[in-house]
Amino acid sequence: MLEGDRFTFRNSEWKLLVETSRYYEIKPDSGSVKRLYKEKLHVILNDSSHYKHAALSCSAFCLKEREGEIRLQILKHLKRRIQELKQDLQLNLDALERASGQIT
Repeated sequence: MLEGDRFTFRNSEWKLLVETSRYYEIKPDSGSVKRLYKEKLHVILNDSSHYKHAALSCSAFCLKEREGEIRLQILKHLKRRIQELKQDLQLNLDALERASGQIT
């Protein structure tokens, strides 16, 4: 989670209950069972659909031995997301500047 000037990783271990050819059934220490399709393993998902209060987050389910790799991918993913947001905001700013030039 990236919040203001703080960045934190949060790890949760899940217990594997069932493995099929298509999915895993996993369960955290406390909570309900989740079905994780194999194609979603090691895939980074955006948890925050909007940028507000200087917070961005994303998540991924991964095998323990690939945790370091996923952490690096998450950092890169968040950096890309910030660059995209900066570009979008610059477009908005440019549009406002053009509009203010038309008003005067």
